[in-house]
Amino acid sequence: MGYLRAMIRKVLVSIPADELERIDAEAEREGLTRSELLRRAMRERLASVPRRPIDDPRARLVLARLARVRGKLRALTTTEILAARDRGRRA
Repeated sequence: MGYLRAMIRKVLVSIPADELERIDAEAEREGLTRSELLRRAMRERLASVPRRPIDDPRARLVLARLARVRGKLRALTTTEILAARDRGRRA
């Protein structure tokens, strides 16, 4: 019943015997079950690596700032763009 309430799925994972022994030893040292140790390790790992660049809070902050700046700028005309190019700097 606990598995159903928490929407936990069981998976079959192949792990080399020597690594499994190390996992079990660490779980015992920590006072955890093997599953708890592996869940904790995966949560920590997944929390440290954004899934996509946009998931990184720093990227979201930069994009939000760019959007605010863009909203304050007016569009340049082709004449202004060409004049700026010719001067070697932006108008």
